[in-house]
This record gives sequence, structure tokens and C-alpha cells, in this order.
Amino acid sequence: MAKRPGSRSKGLGKSAPSFNPEQVKRAVKTARSLRYADRAELLVTMSISFGLRASELASIKWSDVYDSRGSVRRVITATRAFLPGQILSFDLTGHYRLQRLLADFYEKYRHPGLPYEQAPLFFSQRGCMKATSIARHLTAIYRRAGIESGTSRSGRRTMLANLKLL
Repeated sequence: MAKRPGSRSKGLGKSAPSFNPEQVKRAVKTARSLRYADRAELLVTMSISFGLRASELASIKWSDVYDSRGSVRRVITATRAFLPGQILSFDLTGHYRLQRLLADFYEKYRHPGLPYEQAPLFFSQRGCMKATSIARHLTAIYRRAGIESGTSRSGRRTMLANLKLL
């Protein structure tokens, strides 16, 4: 089978690297320095802590994270990537920094007129952040942090590498 000029073979690229603890600190520090630092830090932290893909981050709604009073839920949920009917659950017990980030995020970005059940957690000036926007955003954060090989999948690889160390 002849390959079209300029096309790329699927599955033959390098896999996303996992980050060492120093690189994670640099990525978080860089995220804190951006224009929408709260959103950027939350994206990086959730990606690395729970190994969430960009599509899973994009699927998270306000009601998945906060209860009707605005308190952070103990367990948050996300729609599983590539398996739309399945739900992932993440226990926040012991993730005190992430709980604080989520509480601060609520205070800063919650709007009373937002439809609570359907509102995406991550949004931009143009509306709901799609998976491609989140993937580009994460990759840009890693580049700014000096991690040239980092991609949106690096958070998942880092989480899996940390599990192997246990």
C-alpha cells in the first residue's frame, strides 16, 4: 500500500514521556504564572494526579465536582475517554492541595446564571473548552516550562509511572 506524501503512519510515533518530580514542579509553577493561572494549574494537577486525558478533562461538569451548596465533592467523576457510557470516579481524600484548588476555583469562576448541571468545569472566552483546546493548552504549558517533549498525554504517563513505583 502506497503512503500518501505528507501523511503520517499511525501508532509509530514516540509515546508521551512521564515527568520526574522536578518537571512536575516546573509545570505547576509555569501554570501559576499564566493569565488564567487557576484554570491552568487545575488542568495540570488533575492531569498528573489522576492521569486524566484531555477528553476526560473536557467532560467534567460543575455538578461532577461541586454539590448544590458549592462544596467540593469527596468523589469526582468524568466520562471515560473512548468509552462514552462509562464513568471514571476519583476520590479526593488525601488530595488536600487539589481540594483547595477546586474550592478556590469555585469561588473565582462560579456564576449564578450558569446552568449548574450542564456547565463545563473548564471554559474559555469562547465557551466550553474542547478536548483539543485542553490538549494544546497542556502542551503549551509544558513547553513554557522547558519540557519540550511533554504532551497532553504526559500527565497520564506520569501517574502510571508513579503507580509502578508503589
